[in-house]
Amino acid sequence: MDESPGADIERLLRYLDDRFGDALRSCVEYTPNNSRIHYLRDDIEVEKSQAEARLVRIEELYHAERLSATPLVDDSELGRLNLSYHLFDGALVVHLVEPSGRVVGVSLDVDAQSELLALSTDLLDALYGEVPDRLDRVDPG
Repeated sequence: MDESPGADIERLLRYLDDRFGDALRSCVEYTPNNSRIHYLRDDIEVEKSQAEARLVRIEELYHAERLSATPLVDDSELGRLNLSYHLFDGALVVHLVEPSGRVVGVSLDVDAQSELLALSTDLLDALYGEVPDRLDRVDPG
């Protein structure tokens, strides 16, 4: 899968493991044509019908974010969508939205929802090595 310059899924997974341990449920990479599971906690329900329905539900969120990530007109106040949270009854899902159209989705146990702003910064830092001022300006070097 295409990866944005500077993005490092393995670094992100190490960070998530260190920070959340057993509260980490999954890490999935979505692109317009594919999805790839990088991590799935052993106790997560993987019965085929439920897993497929869950994947479709989350992919629908992904496609909506991908399509609305870049404003249709120049929006100097809001700019691009870089990250989103989805709080379900049983999990907190965080999507890191990249200019390339790729989204890295992380799900955590619902009780891991504190400090959302700090979590946002830390996730971006873990993925890119440092938090860029704007994701579309990530240095490819």
